[in-house]
Parts: sequence; C-alpha cells; structure tokens
Amino acid sequence: MRMISAQLETEFKNSDYAGLKKVYSIWICMNSPNYIGNAISEYGIKKRDIVPGIPDVAEDYDKLSVVVICLNRKNGDRGINELIGMLNTVFDKELSAVAKKQILNKEYGMIVEKDVEEVMGHMCNLGEGIYEEAKEEGRLLNRIEIIHNNLLKNISLEALAELVGVDVAMVRWIAEMVAENADVTDEELVKCFYKNNTQ
Repeated sequence: MRMISAQLETEFKNSDYAGLKKVYSIWICMNSPNYIGNAISEYGIKKRDIVPGIPDVAEDYDKLSVVVICLNRKNGDRGINELIGMLNTVFDKELSAVAKKQILNKEYGMIVEKDVEEVMGHMCNLGEGIYEEAKEEGRLLNRIEIIHNNLLKNISLEALAELVGVDVAMVRWIAEMVAENADVTDEELVKCFYKNNTQ
C-alpha cells in the first residue's frame, strides 16, 4: 500500500485518483519447501458485489499485484521456467560469479557486463554471510537453551559457562533475563542478546 500512497503529488494530486499507476510487489522466496518447489503465483485485487450497483471498471480498482516467486534449486532442474531457471542460477550459492555468467550467457542468452558480474560476486559473498550468520544464530540458540534448561539445577554460573563454552558474564545475563521474566523464550533471548550486542 505504501507504493500506492507514495504516488501522491508525483502521479496524482489531491483526489485525482485516476492518475494512480498500478504497482507490483515482487517477493522472491529462497529455498522453498519441496511441496511447493519452483513456482510463481500472482495475487491481485478483484471486485465482489455485496450490494450491486458500482460499475465494474477493473482499471479503477486493480492497482496492486503481488507476485510470489518460490525457488527450490534441488527440486527439478533449471529448465522448468526461464525466469525460475535464471533466478536459481543467480542465487545459487555454490556457483562462482564466473560460472553464473557462463550459464546465463549460454542457457539464457544474457550478456553479463563487468559491473553486473561484480554485483553477482557480491551477492555470492552476501549469501555466504547470511548463511554464516544463520549458523551462528543457531549455535547461540543452542547454547542459550542449554543454559536456560540448567539454571534451576544446582549448577554454578561458572560451571555452566565452562559447559557451554561462553564467558560467565553471558550466563549471568541470561540468568538475570530469566529472573525478570520467567516466560521468556530462548528465541527471545537470542534477539535480546543480538540487540544488546550490536548497538
């Protein structure tokens, strides 16, 4: 909706809504589950009369489309659909930027300029960074779960820290957070930890 309201004073003024342009929101969902696989769906606005009488002029209300592109590189080859194949190639974290350039040129007839190749190289690094961050977050969640589960047992904070491989300050912080809110979840503790340590 923000993309529509942002058109005020650029595409239309005051209440001259006829000047509104249709907008598309495109969502690319990586690693979709196998039961979805590689798929593309479009969601739009349609008219349903509750009390009939308003003329059905689609261009007056059809102002927003959401396109969802689900990618699953492991489920089927790249040739299912050209767009899906191209996107699976671009976002494949196992392919180098040079390999992607060759596939895009050979299979999709795309000429990849030097600056685009650099962006693809950056995307490879970004994907690896996201993957590493997710792994690190998983490790942190595991450590917090162990600490949280053992806090009520008669184990010293120092022993817990040594057991999990973190410093005592972190164990003390988790103990204080749990004492303040007994219902706090381990996932919430992870979020709080990152928030407190990235500011």
